[in-house]
Amino acid sequence: MRRDEPATMMHLIRPMLLLMAAAVLLLIAESAKSDSLRVHDVAGSDGPEVLLSHIAELEGEYANGFSKLVVGRFVEGESQIDIKTSSILEAIREEGGKLGLLDLSGFTRVTVHRTFNTTVQESEVEPDQEQTPLTNIESSTRGEPVTVYTPTTVKALIERTIAERVGIDLASLKITFNDRDSALLGQSAVAGRFEVQAIVEPTLGTVTFKVTGYNGTQAIDNGKTVSVRVQQRVIAVVAGEKIARGDLINRRQVRLREVFIDDAQQPYLADTSLVTGQVAASSINPGDLVTAGSVKLPIAVTRRQRVSVELDTGGIKITFNGIAQSEGAVGETIEVQNAKTGQRFNAAVIARGKVAAGDAIQPKKEDE
Repeated sequence: MRRDEPATMMHLIRPMLLLMAAAVLLLIAESAKSDSLRVHDVAGSDGPEVLLSHIAELEGEYANGFSKLVVGRFVEGESQIDIKTSSILEAIREEGGKLGLLDLSGFTRVTVHRTFNTTVQESEVEPDQEQTPLTNIESSTRGEPVTVYTPTTVKALIERTIAERVGIDLASLKITFNDRDSALLGQSAVAGRFEVQAIVEPTLGTVTFKVTGYNGTQAIDNGKTVSVRVQQRVIAVVAGEKIARGDLINRRQVRLREVFIDDAQQPYLADTSLVTGQVAASSINPGDLVTAGSVKLPIAVTRRQRVSVELDTGGIKITFNGIAQSEGAVGETIEVQNAKTGQRFNAAVIARGKVAAGDAIQPKKEDE
């Protein structure tokens, strides 16, 4: 073997190793790109087959490839069926889908109502022939054919109204009803006509609706109220473990999670980098939101610490030693004493162990 053979072999192996590393990184990046599948709470289908696109919101090319997948079926005479998330996933698996490429969210069960695309056929009527009055079902759908997007129950009608009024997509809302209203909420908005009206302008939090049922133009169920809790789904920074007051927060201690907020003004952060490296201002429990108010900058200068003072006067920079008389984080103003002369003055903390004084920082007054 020649002496230069090892070097020659390494020259050949190094590009192969780099190529393999790039392939691994590419695979990791591809695996991170998961399409999403959000299962609705209530949906509609004109049947008899129920497709995945009827009962879930699909995002991404891979997820949309299953939009025509049959996940349920109405039998003759059925107007409502429940489909569990487990059976939806099983149908995708049987179709050859890879569940690891799909992010699942939403509800564990979807109630699907059978809708009918009813159209009124105009028939020729003799001048002296009397027309038969339309039934209640026909009158409620005449001029507005029912589709899979039409609210099929009073509950769905309220949900759509809330989404329209608060200006947030229904898929981004969590709407919770009281169990005592289940009978009213489950009534068909296809077979009967209902009017829902918010007593106050809908917003996040608790909202009360007045529900009125009609038989033709005659109100038959007037004055019933339904209390609703409206929350918004957001991706926010939460604590992944217990964080004690005064702890320096690292990336391992925080997570990005889907959470629900009750107030549009409720503070939350959508980036973990905004809190990592900061100090917990109070104790934070696992799962709690980590907000701007629950963290603070770490102390960069402590009391009685020797600091380097940068003095800028007239464009001339002078550096000398000082002694901090109080503690502070970067950006805060503290009192500093000149280590040589004993003079006290105010200075801004600019880094760990460093402060700056100048025209913008006033000297410490004797009476302060």
